[in-house]
Amino acid sequence: MCSIPGLPTPGSEGNVNICMYKWPNISQNGIKEVYASCIVGPHYCWCQYANTEDLNIVSSLAKEAGQTQQDMMFPETLAPGSPCLAQFSSDNKWYRAQVIRRVDDSFRVLFIDYGNECDVNYKNVRSLPLSLLEKAPQAFLCSLNGFDESMGSWNDEVYDDFYNLLVDKPLKLTLFNMVDHSEAAVPQYAVEIECDGAIVNAAMQKYWKPVAKEHVSIEHPEKEAVLQDIQTESNMTQPNVCKGNVNTCMYRKPKFSKKEEVYASCIVQPHFFWCQYANPEELSEVSTLAQEAGQMQQDKMFPDTLGPGSPCLALFSSDKLWYRAQVISRIGHAFSVLFIDYGNESDVDVKNVRSLPQSLLEKAPQAFLCSLNGFDESMGSWNDEVYDDFYNLLVDKPLKLTMFNMDDHSEAAVPQYAYAVELECEGAVVNTLMEKYWKGLDTDHALEERLGSVTQDECQPLQGKFKS
Repeated sequence: MCSIPGLPTPGSEGNVNICMYKWPNISQNGIKEVYASCIVGPHYCWCQYANTEDLNIVSSLAKEAGQTQQDMMFPETLAPGSPCLAQFSSDNKWYRAQVIRRVDDSFRVLFIDYGNECDVNYKNVRSLPLSLLEKAPQAFLCSLNGFDESMGSWNDEVYDDFYNLLVDKPLKLTLFNMVDHSEAAVPQYAVEIECDGAIVNAAMQKYWKPVAKEHVSIEHPEKEAVLQDIQTESNMTQPNVCKGNVNTCMYRKPKFSKKEEVYASCIVQPHFFWCQYANPEELSEVSTLAQEAGQMQQDKMFPDTLGPGSPCLALFSSDKLWYRAQVISRIGHAFSVLFIDYGNESDVDVKNVRSLPQSLLEKAPQAFLCSLNGFDESMGSWNDEVYDDFYNLLVDKPLKLTMFNMDDHSEAAVPQYAYAVELECEGAVVNTLMEKYWKGLDTDHALEERLGSVTQDECQPLQGKFKS
């Protein structure tokens, strides 16, 4: 929860689990032999290594760790991106997972060795031993190389055929590069897949509808494909292979100058805060268009087209106004959404979402995720006093922001990246002011202490302040 001009939210204080899985750098390893473990569509499918030796070790360790007695406080330390063990209801076995979102007494989790998602009761999560945290995930997210979503779209027939072509088949996968997939809090790779001697990318060409050149826009074509979180029925004693359709609409990426005048719209801590452009004209125009579009009659079928990453309009309960949003997850009759022009998250009833007109889809988000530059989380940590002081220093103040680079921030559900920035507030550099709260590790022993403190420091609750 964060402070947002125009978006009042109830305040709360929470703990954040900052442990992270070690996602492999597989782009350097050429061709991989894999199986498709979770099949949604050509732009979203998970592949699992064909060599199951490491998977068997992980499964054995997970089973053993899952039998330990539950720490009743552990679920309170979990936040989006936190690793954990979760019990899969279909076979009652324990698997490594990553939290997507908590709603009431359940967690929405991603099984990182398979790619499936599932809702798990808080009683059925356990802490992850260091031996499991250090082992890389055995599945990774893929997208077919050669199909630029800003330049075309898929026919609806592609989803079933793509699924049937890949399911239960040995595949040869060639990696090209990492691609941006902001709705997933994990890396995604552009790949070429060979199945039964045929190149899947070539076989899928017949389903691809390129946009006519004279009508190409920077963003994706106005098309809302159905996203169905379908899990296939199977006798497999592990999270099932899944399939579905992907909503290909996306917001335009913001364009930044190296220096920007901003306000902090959502303040959690120095490594996680949202900034909003100080120029109110664009935001005012977006707000006006959102109110007009929100008054339109609801399409009863529209909520069924939404999945993680889908853009929409959502009604904010505190002021009954409509704002642009992006779906994080759906649980029951509600969506967890991110208000992309502010940085807040909220749960919204399915009745209170609307489709987004192209005029709003084409306008870039007015807020972006930031992290203070100069503080490497692998080399130190924050004193507890930083959270209140950092919030009070930034809230409702005009700020001058200098952007340095884009950092991986995979513990955030949406988006995947945060921008490393330097902030100036009332003539003072915020990064410098925050140095007194930073506890750096001794250089000579940094690696040793980093590894040795994972279960003592990083896995302890981070006393973050979620401000109202």
